[in-house]
Amino acid sequence: GKVIPGHKMARLISLFLCGDISQVDEILPIIRRVVAGDGLDVVRVKELLRKHVENYDEWAAEFDRAAKWAAVMLGPMTFNQGFVECEVPPSAESNQEIYVGIPTAKDIYDVLRDKPQLPLDPSFSNLISRIAPYMTFRQISYVLNSSGRPSNHWQPFDLKRLRYVYSVKKKVQEISESYGGLSFLPQSFFVSIFLGEATRSSLRAPMDIVAENHVKPEAADHTKRTVLSKLRRHRLEGSSRLTEEDDEGFVMSPASRVASLSNLHLQHEQPRLASKYNSSSGVEDLLGDSLLGPQDVAILLQAGLTSVMKGSTVVQLNQRMLLDLMASQPRTFAIAVLAELGTPGSQGVPRALTSALMAFIEMDQSSFKPAHRIDIHNLLESWLPGLKIPRRDDYLAGGRWARQSYYDAIFGVSVSILDLAEVYSGLKLRIQRVRHS
Repeated sequence: GKVIPGHKMARLISLFLCGDISQVDEILPIIRRVVAGDGLDVVRVKELLRKHVENYDEWAAEFDRAAKWAAVMLGPMTFNQGFVECEVPPSAESNQEIYVGIPTAKDIYDVLRDKPQLPLDPSFSNLISRIAPYMTFRQISYVLNSSGRPSNHWQPFDLKRLRYVYSVKKKVQEISESYGGLSFLPQSFFVSIFLGEATRSSLRAPMDIVAENHVKPEAADHTKRTVLSKLRRHRLEGSSRLTEEDDEGFVMSPASRVASLSNLHLQHEQPRLASKYNSSSGVEDLLGDSLLGPQDVAILLQAGLTSVMKGSTVVQLNQRMLLDLMASQPRTFAIAVLAELGTPGSQGVPRALTSALMAFIEMDQSSFKPAHRIDIHNLLESWLPGLKIPRRDDYLAGGRWARQSYYDAIFGVSVSILDLAEVYSGLKLRIQRVRHS
């Protein structure tokens, strides 16, 4: 009200509203109220509009929305008091018992630089190969090429795994630089070339651990169905069209055939196997067996979700293989992928994750038969116990939540996912960042 006097603003609004200055005395108190920081008087504004706008009754709903929008825009804002800064340990160091057996980035570099003429301890070599999917591409490049250690310092299987993870991350990095749009139509075919092999190798990893620890063959029966297969079977059981052909079809679909190499019951229910590098920690449960890290899976999922060929069979098979891979790993892995889905490689942003989740829930599965499609809501709820995933139909006209916002509901789920992913965030910072004392 100091730059432009209030009475002049009231005069201008009165001329615009009724063509004369007769309403200046009615408008001026409204302006002064806004300038004083008390917000817009919506009731008086609507009375003025009803009095001077001929078609007000026909457009009453629109005028009501406009008045409420103006009230929000011109309303006072709450001011948060300054917080007193205190010493808070980083998430990577606040829950040390969770990360027992997992070295920090500083520990990794110190061991690699220490006694470079001697071979690495076999347990350390195995540990580095296990955490490799959670390392950055530059870290693995340093471990393989710049640490000054020859190849014979590593255990043969661990070196092979490191090199394979390096090649996969290099391809994922190329994809992360640019995806989506018409200029990247062949990208999905390029992804399918290495994704099938990487997924198959990842799902076979639990079987390799079983073989190394001499578990009985009947305990390693890999014909059990995955979580995704269970969801599809649950849908089929509720249908009267369940036939032997359908029962075989959902097991032998391309993505299910890859996922069937893993045995979820074995992974989650078998007694804890003695690890070569740590026999008592929860490293296996925390890291999983995937050769693709959560960030890699999130980038590939994003590439499929933003593809202009979402209806392509190749794109949908790629997405299905990634879902099967997520379902075969510990629940923390799936939560980590979801947290990375919004902004892979950076700190989680709820709004970015909300947009990605909305696309993820509406994932195109038209290339699959109806009986073979996955209920994404049920799948997410199996990964996020205690959370209910909103369904778009409930927020459309006639739905039970039609007066509420679907976006706000998904936003709430996104915030919860990022809260659940704190353990993963600490793990990533522990492995990827050197903290100087």
